[in-house]
Amino acid sequence: MKKCLAILTVLVLGASAALALGQPPQGGEKAIRDVLDGYAQAFSKGQAPATGPVFTQDAVYITDDGDRLAGREAIVGRLREYLATHKGDRMRMTGDSIRFVSPEIAEVEGNVEIRGPGGPPEISPYTALLVKHDGRWQMSTLRDLSLTAPETEMTAADHMQDLGWMVGEWKQGDGASTVALNCRLDPSGTFLLWDYAVKQAGKEVMTVNQRVGWDPQTGSFRSWVFDSVGGFAEGRWDPEPAGAWQIRQTGVVPDGSGASATCRLIPGDNDNFRWRMADRRLNGARLADIEMRFTRTGGSAK
Repeated sequence: MKKCLAILTVLVLGASAALALGQPPQGGEKAIRDVLDGYAQAFSKGQAPATGPVFTQDAVYITDDGDRLAGREAIVGRLREYLATHKGDRMRMTGDSIRFVSPEIAEVEGNVEIRGPGGPPEISPYTALLVKHDGRWQMSTLRDLSLTAPETEMTAADHMQDLGWMVGEWKQGDGASTVALNCRLDPSGTFLLWDYAVKQAGKEVMTVNQRVGWDPQTGSFRSWVFDSVGGFAEGRWDPEPAGAWQIRQTGVVPDGSGASATCRLIPGDNDNFRWRMADRRLNGARLADIEMRFTRTGGSAK
């Protein structure tokens, strides 16, 4: 039973606000600021290739116009294009808030200031997720939060239509271990509510409640999770091709340990989806990748 609970707790974990646990690792903040400074210096020198080591191989960069650049090579390529037509631009990158999810994961918020040869700097807020691999910090996610004027004003309920297919009842597993999922919109239509029930040998051993909503500040979906054994978390969702979603997750398990995972929610058709979890970590220790398949058992989006 403990294994089942641990798997589901990591399954539903999400990104950082639930995690202000204790002191940052020794020298951690300085190491993070060194990464930010190194990125800004390479940019200011017009050296796009030198920005490459700042990012993980599978890093994701969301630009101010909503483009999603996946992978270090794509990010460096976009920077090369920009610097070729903006010679002389200089960058300063602040780290106004640095929160350590675990000794190997940090979430950073701040501003990017870009100053051309003349005139005042352009200042854009950003968020970044940094991970520590082989003793070196690198950016896993970088998101530009510049405000761009939409062609039409969309409400939170309008955005929620992208997830409307999830509404209904779903089930994973059979026999001794099962996970039943009920998904519905709240009365306002602005939040998606997920309720999980985990059963072992027909007996309910844990419940999980998740709320998914649109964050207008970051221009993305976010999720908040609480389980009946004391785990809680937050997550950030990024769209992928064919209606799939990548969910960068971090949180706290019941014993106070930090946990994280990169999840993909992959729809098959209207009656099934896969939940794939990679790079799962508990207090920095790597856990095996897993995949779960949910099948619709009733209900549908109206």
